[in-house]
Formats: sequence, C-alpha cells, structure tokens
Amino acid sequence: MKRTSVVLGLLGLVCAVAMPGARAAVCLKEDFSDGKFDGVGGVYMQGVSDVQRNDPSILPFNILDGVLKTGDPSTTAGADGVSTVDADPPGVRYLLLTGDPAWADVSVTSKIMIDSQGTGSVALVLRAAPKAKPGDPDTWYEFRYTTGLPPVLPDEEASGIQQNQDPPSLRISKVVNGKWTQLAETDVAKNASIPNISNSGDLAGEFATFRFTATGTLLQGFISLDGTNFTKFLEANDGELKAGRVGIMTYDYSPVFDDFTVECP
Repeated sequence: MKRTSVVLGLLGLVCAVAMPGARAAVCLKEDFSDGKFDGVGGVYMQGVSDVQRNDPSILPFNILDGVLKTGDPSTTAGADGVSTVDADPPGVRYLLLTGDPAWADVSVTSKIMIDSQGTGSVALVLRAAPKAKPGDPDTWYEFRYTTGLPPVLPDEEASGIQQNQDPPSLRISKVVNGKWTQLAETDVAKNASIPNISNSGDLAGEFATFRFTATGTLLQGFISLDGTNFTKFLEANDGELKAGRVGIMTYDYSPVFDDFTVECP
C-alpha cells in the first residue's frame, strides 16, 4: 500500500456520530481512508509532549495510511512525556474536539489500538465545552482507559484524583472549569474481563472498540473486541453538563484511532 501522510490543520472538519438505539442517526463518521478528518464545526487540537519539545512543527494529531495517530506519524512516540511536570516547555494533554456544541444525547465510538506502549491513558470525550487554546478551561465528560501506572496529571492531582493501582482500569470522569470529579471506576482486580490492548497485554497490537454514551443524566462506557458485541463496564449519573462537543483525549500513549463515529437520536 502506498504510504501517505496527511496532517490536520488547526481548524478542519469532522462528520459522523454512532449511538445504539432504533432512533440513532449518524451525525459524524470518519474512517480516515481519504487522508482527511472532516469535522463538524471545525477541529480543535492541542498537545505538547516529548516530540513537540524536540520539533514544535509536529502537529498533535496526524493521519497516516488510513488511521489517526498522535504526534510524529513516523514513530510510536505519540504523547510520551505529557506527564513530565518539570519539562520545558511543560506537557499539555492531547485533546481533539469537534462537533456541534448543542449535541446532548450522543454516543461516541472509536476503534483504538495502543501502538507499542504499555503505560498511558486514552479516553472518549463528550459534552465538552469548546476550546480555542490550551489555556481555556477544560469542561467535559470522559470514558478513560489506562494501562500501566502513568502519573496523575497536575490538574487532576490538584482535584484529589489518585492513581489506580490495578490496571487496566476504566473511569468515567467529569471536569468542569479545570476541576475534576471521578464519577465511576473499575479495574482488572474488580473485573478481570477488562481487555489489555497495551504492548504488555494479551491483546497487544489489536484494536478494541470503545463506546461512550450520554442519555439525559445517564453516562455509560462500553468495550467490544469484535466491533459488534459490546460489554458495558461502567455507568454513572450526572446532570451538570447538558451538551457539547465530542472527541478524544490521551497522554503518555501513542494510540491509533479508526472508525470514529458519533450517533445522535
């Protein structure tokens, strides 16, 4: 296959949505096969890690050979070093947002593979407040997957969030104006069926499909290994955030994303 690399501009377009249910309609769907990520309402990106410290011209997210990757698309460095708090410049969590700020009840689905790494975090995001720059306050819900023991990022530590000691772990969390709240959590000690798709796991090099849904105050996190049969691992009830954009968040990983889909009722 011909190797092509296409970078995302700071403002682009994105168009797809996937949510289970008879009334669900696809609002945004992207398989990256055309080398573009055409978003709804533009695409916001941020992220500073080791690769950006060495070469600030590298964008946080890139498309290579039909998948979305983080950092330098020619390496597996990805978002390594975001949690290095004494780095110069300091790390900034990787975040990609797109979609209509009025989206309320949505389902966000994406295939995710961890590229040659064992420690880090990746999440699906919904009901996110729009951002124009990293310094804008973070506000969203997220369904996060973590393997290894990555350090807790400074803003989460300041909110009292602690590191999980039994990875792989899953969390549903809320951040409002930079203040984090953990809404639900499970880990491999509580649920041995959580898949380990990191390079230290039994599913290294394979995709898993993650789905995060919001219906009213109900938030639910699912994972599928075949892309069809989903297992619900977490749910929480919270009504503070009513609507917002969707996207992905990651740090200390080099995740690969494919078939990013958003569904709306």
